Amino acid sequence: MRLPQLQARTAAFSLVLGLCVLAAGVAVTVRRNLRDRHAAEELRRLENESVRLTQQGKPAQAIPLLKRSVEIRRRLARSDSREVAYSLGALARLYASVEEHGNACAAWQECIATFGRIGLRDTGDFATAVASLADMRAQLGQYRQALSLYRQARQVLEPLPRDRLYAIVLSHEALVRTWLAQYEQAERLYREALRVCASIVPRDNALCATIRGALASWYRNVGAYSKAEELYKRARDELSQAGAGHAQEYAEVLTAMAELYRVVGRCGEAEPLLREALRIEEEEAVGRRGAGYATVLNNLGLTYGCQGKHAQALSSIRAAVAISKVTFGERHPSYALSIGNLAEAYTSLGMYDLAEPLYEESTALLQQSFGTDSLYYADSLSHLADYYERRGRCTEAADLYRRSLEIAEKGLGADHPLLARKLRSYSSLLRKIGRREEAAHLEARADAIPVERESPSALSLSSATHNTRMRSARGRRGHDPGDEARPTRPAIR
Repeated sequence: MRLPQLQARTAAFSLVLGLCVLAAGVAVTVRRNLRDRHAAEELRRLENESVRLTQQGKPAQAIPLLKRSVEIRRRLARSDSREVAYSLGALARLYASVEEHGNACAAWQECIATFGRIGLRDTGDFATAVASLADMRAQLGQYRQALSLYRQARQVLEPLPRDRLYAIVLSHEALVRTWLAQYEQAERLYREALRVCASIVPRDNALCATIRGALASWYRNVGAYSKAEELYKRARDELSQAGAGHAQEYAEVLTAMAELYRVVGRCGEAEPLLREALRIEEEEAVGRRGAGYATVLNNLGLTYGCQGKHAQALSSIRAAVAISKVTFGERHPSYALSIGNLAEAYTSLGMYDLAEPLYEESTALLQQSFGTDSLYYADSLSHLADYYERRGRCTEAADLYRRSLEIAEKGLGADHPLLARKLRSYSSLLRKIGRREEAAHLEARADAIPVERESPSALSLSSATHNTRMRSARGRRGHDPGDEARPTRPAIR
């Protein structure tokens, strides 16, 4: 066969083969497009249904639907995409809403990784996801990890225009630093957060009020009670005008303000605030009572105890412990603080056999969570020392009072009201066991603390359950990766 004929036949064969391959490719594409169309319809159905269930207060039922929608989004995109990251953020928030903190952290981590793989590490979306993971770490009592993540989020946001997301990240980091008794750093962050909030256009009054309430709690912690009350009242009034959408923030300010009144001995004023906060928490709780409700119950119990209503105190604090156990687990500092308060309630009723193991468990857990330099740990040592003193175990009590005093003086300085109370408790015991000269020296130190700064009642850092509910870190500059799944492509705000 001549070469031209061979070439002609080869060309004809190649053409036929090419057409066959093309036809096969078209058939594959048609089938793929058909599958993709069906998958897209299924995606819309799943996301619409997950939104409906979430709005009906059934987040647990929405979770498997949203997990399936994430899988479909990944398959449709055939790679990572912004939409996949958004869906992961929505899934993380659903997990958090049913207190599945471990799963929420895992979803946020995958959301962050997805943003990183598609080159969005310098965006508000990425910072929002990082800050949300920091919030979860804080809720789990992993405070050092939380601080590292907040710093990472701030580093991303600092080159960008200041907005509400930046203010929220600053205030959340300040809150964790307050829990760790890093008061100076916390104050700087709160003040910067307020400056940023005041510059936002349009002004977010509810956010500014929430940050102002947090700064008030900072003042309460450092013993500046008059300034704290002034800021609480301002925050309360601003949030009362912000509308029903900010009911939980309003309840939190009422709870914190009531704690201030209890600390300074104005328990009669504290109780109605807590009852109002409890009513709001009950209305806002959709099918599940969590950290906020436990905090109010706990503080209400302490307020009952302050007024001598010991049976009511015990009932409220027991309920708070039960909620903390379910919400956080038995290794979390919130649970540790709540069982410490329950031990106090048992002690006030003379139920010592029930109180002692709770005191000891609470102290051990707080040491694990915060370390031996923590004021929470110091406060738990004081409570345990007081218990030992009541039981006649004065030598053990003296050692605990001394250790608690050393930690408190290091963390608070020489003129804080908490230090004054510890000095008086320790000196009282020393007089009881005949160490009068040491007792007189401690009393003189307590007397040197300005009267207006010293609390007339028992000031206790562990008096309130560790409420770790935080305001959602949502920014105006980008889509919130944690918004509920939407039936259509998420808009970039």
